[in-house]
Amino acid sequence: APTVDIDCFSANPLDFQYFMLTFKNTVESTVTDQRGRLMRLLQYTSGNAKDLITHCVHEKFACYDKAVNLLTTKSGDPDKIAELYLRELREWSIVKATDAEGLEKLHRFLIKCETHKKTGHLPKLDSTSTIRPIILKLHHSLHDKWNVNVEKIKRSKERKAKFQDLIQFVDFHASLAANPCYS
Repeated sequence: APTVDIDCFSANPLDFQYFMLTFKNTVESTVTDQRGRLMRLLQYTSGNAKDLITHCVHEKFACYDKAVNLLTTKSGDPDKIAELYLRELREWSIVKATDAEGLEKLHRFLIKCETHKKTGHLPKLDSTSTIRPIILKLHHSLHDKWNVNVEKIKRSKERKAKFQDLIQFVDFHASLAANPCYS
């Protein structure tokens, strides 16, 4: 199989889990010694992340483990990551109903949030108090459509709307906006 490229990590907590999973699956599975792993970790970090772990080269034992622990403490705290996801959602700019690219970007971010929710650290995503502000980030023409969607879910599925329903809603309207024949 072709080699896997690893994106450089610069200490953004929202990228931490992706980076560490990719790094562990590609480097840890092939490099067994601490120093070799650390050298590769340094190669794939930059900025604040690299500054945080550079001194680990002076460690005699467990230099890689120490570096990973430092990165995890600084960038991998699940509660901090969850709060950053919620903050980004709160600060999201309003997206027009005809902005296919903007809707698709929001859709991709909502999927990332849902994935993080599955780790158990974003359980409140399904709450109305979390979903409502996200809906307000959509153009007002989509607000009534969301309300209709919520009512259909309530009547047909006998439950309240969940975050996954919001993801499907945004995906549907991103597809509508991107339709080359009718949008």
